[in-house]
Amino acid sequence: MIKEGTHHFNLLKVKRLKLGLSQSALAKKIGVSQQHWDRYEKGYPIPLDKVISISDLLGISKWALLPPEFTPQSIGYLNKTLLSEIIISIENLIIEKKLQFSPENKARLIILLYEKLSKRSSNDNIQQNIRSLIADFSLDQSA
Repeated sequence: MIKEGTHHFNLLKVKRLKLGLSQSALAKKIGVSQQHWDRYEKGYPIPLDKVISISDLLGISKWALLPPEFTPQSIGYLNKTLLSEIIISIENLIIEKKLQFSPENKARLIILLYEKLSKRSSNDNIQQNIRSLIADFSLDQSA
């Protein structure tokens, strides 16, 4: 694994080249266009739903692929499993429901969900909790 917290675009190209993959081949493996992959290597943010597949494929820590505010150093006290579940769930729901969230609202939603879910003694039905909290958040934002 490559050191956590390093800016992802340097890691992506180095790991891709070490594996002997072209941009097109790697892009196809994760389900994006070559142009999108090129943007990731140039430092554009990676959609959260792609972070895990890229992490697994290239052997890069998912924390290195997330924005700096989500690195273990900045969130060391957080339940990282819960946070990862929230981030991935939000991204999946945004795609599934074709929701529109600004990056600022997405970050606010992640924080809100984490605060609410981390206080619960059990994380049973986490997906349902996340869905209902996202619906509440969406209604608040549209009001």
